[in-house]
Amino acid sequence: MHKPYPKYKPSGVEWIGNIPEGWDVRKIKYLGEAVIGLTYSPQDVVNNQEEGVLVLRSSNIQKGKMDYRDTVYVNKDIPTKLRTRPGDILICARNGSVKLVGKSALIDQRHAGCTFGAFMAILRSKYSEYLNFFIASNVFKAQSGLFSTTTINQLTNTILENTQVSMPVDDKEQQQIANFLDKKTSQIDELIDKKEKMLKLLKEKRSAIINHAVTKGLDQNAKMKPSGIDWIGDIPEGWEVKKLKYQIFLDPPKSEALKKLSIDTFVTFLPMSYVSEDGEIDYSNEKMLEDVYSGYTYFADDDVVVAKITPCFENGKGALILKMKNGIGFGTTEFFVLRSNGINKKHLYYLTISDYFRKIGEACMKGAAGQKRIPDDYIKNFKVCYPGFEQQVDIVSFLDKKIEEIDNLIGKIIIAIKKLHEYRTAIITATVTGKIDIREEKGAMNGRGAINRARTL
Repeated sequence: MHKPYPKYKPSGVEWIGNIPEGWDVRKIKYLGEAVIGLTYSPQDVVNNQEEGVLVLRSSNIQKGKMDYRDTVYVNKDIPTKLRTRPGDILICARNGSVKLVGKSALIDQRHAGCTFGAFMAILRSKYSEYLNFFIASNVFKAQSGLFSTTTINQLTNTILENTQVSMPVDDKEQQQIANFLDKKTSQIDELIDKKEKMLKLLKEKRSAIINHAVTKGLDQNAKMKPSGIDWIGDIPEGWEVKKLKYQIFLDPPKSEALKKLSIDTFVTFLPMSYVSEDGEIDYSNEKMLEDVYSGYTYFADDDVVVAKITPCFENGKGALILKMKNGIGFGTTEFFVLRSNGINKKHLYYLTISDYFRKIGEACMKGAAGQKRIPDDYIKNFKVCYPGFEQQVDIVSFLDKKIEEIDNLIGKIIIAIKKLHEYRTAIITATVTGKIDIREEKGAMNGRGAINRARTL
């Protein structure tokens, strides 16, 4: 249990509250320099680091660390001021998502000499190790209301420079706090990584169980026969192989809705964001039939929707629809609607989220990068193997039970990860506002700090 400081005084800032004696509140502009990044055009972009300089962007900051899975290089004259240096704090200063504005990472020797894009900023300060944690605190986020404008969420130089920071006057104490938080957050991050690996394994197990059940059935001792489909191999005797178009109606006509309901009736409206990657649906959005009849996709209860556009299709977005207002719904035009024609509706849903349906579909997508879609013909001509209706019901019952068990475990792990993230932010916030005294903590006295450690690699 962390103890408080012996004495406190008013900080004069509402969202900081009282601070320890020996602390001060200072604006960032008195602690360092904020620099907005490089403006470049598509013509400046080159293929690799042999041809140009790496441009750091928002995607290069993941979980408070530098990440290089998504890289862009430019061939352009870059002012010295726009070259990263050890100790710089890279900050996302502008983004379509307000949640991403303010995310940051510390630049060490490995990341020096790059440049950074115009939607990014560098905070250059001798207090960078301390300030990097302050930026990750709720106190910094409390000022995030200033980030949002009517057009874009942004952290301007003026806003950043006028952000108020609570900190010890003593440099040694600042370093103790940075050392403590460096060690503490590393421990928490390690726990989060372990939980995320467990989450990944459970999701892989979930996919494997679905894939096996819809292609091999439940009887381990069943006699098998060739399916004639390379990616499936053998299937149980008694199973059939048909193109999906013989088992479904694709995109039923919206004129059905007017036969069932009057134009002033409320129905469910489903944007893409209301359908999860795990088949969950948010049914809370309702609109009048008259307002959604034109320009949207129609579906009814018991239909299966499948996202057709990248990356939603690859990520498994789709669902069996069951609980809509008046049994009718409309939504994004990026859904295919599959209505069962002889196949069990839940079995059809499990087929559409199986790996073999999604992976093969991914290879068949057409269109420009970022706008690729599954063609109608893929759905119609996709070959499915399936047993008789009674066996379909058995498979659905088995999968419902197994998936529920796995999803419950997944849910618990997601909650645990969320709590670890909340604890991480809380311990940072409490420390950089002086609510806890860590000066005697093991690690605060002996830590070397993120930048110094990186220099020894």
